[in-house]
Amino acid sequence: MENKNGFLTITDISKIFDISRQAVDGWLVNKRLKFSRIGNTRRIRPEDLIEYLESLGNSPAAMENFKKDIRDYLQEK
Repeated sequence: MENKNGFLTITDISKIFDISRQAVDGWLVNKRLKFSRIGNTRRIRPEDLIEYLESLGNSPAAMENFKKDIRDYLQEK
């Protein structure tokens, strides 16, 4: 299924990186990761997630893998 809006949810990010939803929620609550609120749902642009991951000092090789994982997930969603 195609993701028409291009946004990610907390659940999406937790699945992509195999981390807890609470960890991702912490990034949002602590204002480390930008998001938009649509109703009760918080949506994250993939570009903002990539920017956040880069700010953590990940290597270029790791960043390429992260970008690929995000792209692949969005194509399957």
